[in-house]
Amino acid sequence: MRTVTPLAHTALGELTTPALLLDSTVLERNCDAMAQRAARHGVALRPHLKTSKSAEVARLATRGHSGAITVSTVAEADYFARYGFLDLTYAVGISAGKIDALHRVQRMHNARITLLADCVEAVRAAAARARAVGASFSLLIEVDTGGGRGGIAPDDEKALIAVAAEVQRSESLTLAGVLTHAGHS
Repeated sequence: MRTVTPLAHTALGELTTPALLLDSTVLERNCDAMAQRAARHGVALRPHLKTSKSAEVARLATRGHSGAITVSTVAEADYFARYGFLDLTYAVGISAGKIDALHRVQRMHNARITLLADCVEAVRAAAARARAVGASFSLLIEVDTGGGRGGIAPDDEKALIAVAAEVQRSESLTLAGVLTHAGHS
């Protein structure tokens, strides 16, 4: 994860791969359009930066709103927190094995990391590990919107309530709401 050199100053054959190549005019237009659309619908925008992995792109994508972003790895959380993005959603179903590293990112950068879960077992294990290391996190319950990759089925009220109840029982997790991601849209 490093700064991208403007292509005008670099020959394609000189680029070290992997490299991010993008049209900054299109990027800015797309970021502005998404921010306007979210504002029109009263939705808080929290762009996912797993593709760009770039603080420069994150600044454009969050221009004019809260600065909250979404990441998919602990390394991304750490990188973006180092660049001042301190409201992070870790958009992968949580496993207890990630708690120590995410807690370290929170402590080192004074960041707030929100977790995702879609089953009681994951909540229970994450809560136990967080309690053991003295960490606390907000947690969103993931609802599947048709991609089938993760989340509780939208009509499974019993599972949703069971996961929410498990979060409520926890001393280290706070229920922040529900999240859905229509990656197929």
